[in-house]
Amino acid sequence: MDIRFGDDRVNPVLIKELRQAFHNRLMLSLSGILLVLQFAVLVIFNLLKSEWINSSSGGGSLFVGIDAVLMNLCILIVCAYGPLQRFTAERSSSELDFAAITLLTPFQIIFGKLVCALVTALLIASLCLPFMTVAYFFRNVTLLEIAGIFISEIVPVLLTAQLALFCGALGKKWGQALFLVIFLQGAGPMFIGAPVLFNTAVLKGSSEQFLFWGMQLGGVLVFSLLFVSTTALITPRFANRMFLPRLLGMVCVVLFCCIAFIPGVLRGLSGGSGQAFREMFLFCCPVLLTVFLVLLAVCDRDEPGARVLSQTPRHFPGRLCHFLLSSNRTGGVLCLLLALALFVVGAAAMRAWDAHTLWAIMAAAGVCGYLVFYGECAVLLSRLTPKVSGWVWLLIVGAFFGAMCPLLADGTRLKLDDIFVSPLQLTGLRVGDFASRRASILPDLSPSLLRVCIGPALAMLPGIWFLIEGCRKFRTWRAPEPIPAEKEKGEGIVKR
Repeated sequence: MDIRFGDDRVNPVLIKELRQAFHNRLMLSLSGILLVLQFAVLVIFNLLKSEWINSSSGGGSLFVGIDAVLMNLCILIVCAYGPLQRFTAERSSSELDFAAITLLTPFQIIFGKLVCALVTALLIASLCLPFMTVAYFFRNVTLLEIAGIFISEIVPVLLTAQLALFCGALGKKWGQALFLVIFLQGAGPMFIGAPVLFNTAVLKGSSEQFLFWGMQLGGVLVFSLLFVSTTALITPRFANRMFLPRLLGMVCVVLFCCIAFIPGVLRGLSGGSGQAFREMFLFCCPVLLTVFLVLLAVCDRDEPGARVLSQTPRHFPGRLCHFLLSSNRTGGVLCLLLALALFVVGAAAMRAWDAHTLWAIMAAAGVCGYLVFYGECAVLLSRLTPKVSGWVWLLIVGAFFGAMCPLLADGTRLKLDDIFVSPLQLTGLRVGDFASRRASILPDLSPSLLRVCIGPALAMLPGIWFLIEGCRKFRTWRAPEPIPAEKEKGEGIVKR
């Protein structure tokens, strides 16, 4: 087989990124510094080897920990900071933007950059592997634990690289600050917690292994959402760029409902860590998916455009799905209401569970209701002021309610969920507690059930307007009819 034929099948963005990465002095300098530091640590530990041999515990685990920290720092700089800088420069200049000057699809561009980050991460790991293997002779560490470090950091590396590409796709200078904030809050703790949980829980078969697998599952979910969001950012404006992200979001909502609400799927998770994983899964997944769908609806455009309408199927089910998932704010808000309805129905169907699990799903349904309400307010305000984008209004609405929260607390101690959803839920808590104690016609309703009803009820107030508007738009949501040939000839249009 001709090697040139094989080269043509390789992603050109991958080749470009690899050339830029390995021709950069930063990559070569960091590789050399990493080798020198590892050799210095090895020499120091070799001098102290006699003390560990005479003691009951060796220093292998400490050496592996230091080497893992050095490896993670290099991976962060090479696989995240470098692609972030290059992608930001490309997006800020129209002359360098690949999405505008090539025929490559957005998927090919993002996939090529992501594979390049993984290749450089593999190179850094190969530089650290020989030194970590030597640590086996310092005792107190096994080869399986050393391999566990590399296995457990696959998802954190993927998540960090994709997060860097997402912030770079924004094409703004503040994207670097956004990456740093999100990394310190999410991906950074995964670099530290994943190897520790793998070696202390998974290898030993303890009950805490559910937390490790939950962390990996959450990382994969966030990675998938970031990947489709990044492709949507670099897709041309008038294309149907919201279809794939919104489709993935709704598929994740349906999968969550199938896993969480089908009896027997999560009931096997018992014990301390199993119960904690179940509650974390039932609360974090709906909130994360709702935030994702809210951002898609707020950042979308009002009118789909002729290019999007030309892709509309002829049959009714396909036309309905195309209307809900395509680029238009009304369809995005209706998808939000549909996801919220699934969460609320699931919360009402899980009343037979224990109190802690029931609280998790009910609190998630309530929080999702408030988030949907904030998104609807941002969409309505952005329509009144077209010059201000929807995500700016979303930040303003969130900051307003967040600032009003301490004023409505009356000196009482606020919980974390009260601060998260701001004063609306705080008011709902008090109304729910009062109604459950005073109303004789609702003796069986607990305060928690009434708390959940406040958020979805607020979301339905503007939701009724969006439902009416959605019905009106759906009537005209169809592909434009082709112009008949007789009419073209009558108008003097000559086909060539």
